[in-house]
Amino acid sequence: MFNVIQGLLDAAKIEQGKVDQKPETVKLDEFIGKILAELTHLTSGKKIQVKQSVLHTIPETSYDLILVRQVVQNLLDNAVKYTPDGGEIDSILSCEKNRIHWALHDTGIGIAKEDLDHLFEKFHRGDNAQKLDAYGMGLGLYTAKSIMDLLGGEIRCESELEHGTTFHLYLPLKK
Repeated sequence: MFNVIQGLLDAAKIEQGKVDQKPETVKLDEFIGKILAELTHLTSGKKIQVKQSVLHTIPETSYDLILVRQVVQNLLDNAVKYTPDGGEIDSILSCEKNRIHWALHDTGIGIAKEDLDHLFEKFHRGDNAQKLDAYGMGLGLYTAKSIMDLLGGEIRCESELEHGTTFHLYLPLKK
């Protein structure tokens, strides 16, 4: 119940523009690596393999780490929730021109084509997610998109039913 209330409060704060950013210098590959390590308790029970690849040197940059953590944590929680036992989650970081690209791929249930257009809408949940009876209210991806907009970034998704999902996050390099 707490997560539902917190999700509603977070969405309302972002919508009203009441989010004060407190940027901190960070190496995003190390930051995401720590969050991945925290997932062990969730992934070990499902025997999900989690891998991180860093394709380029990721420079130090400055973001509000609470906001970045919220987006990363949400996407990772979804990946674990919708990936069956024995699946895989791959985290891939690279640096492209003036931005950092984080791709998160899972071998989960995927998202139907008709749901992709509505994925970042408030309270939207795909039919296959509802059939799984997975917990959630459809606020996580809405909040993630809102935060990415706030950070000057971008979020996209590629998916196919029964073939997994890949989320792409693009964050500008900030000093």
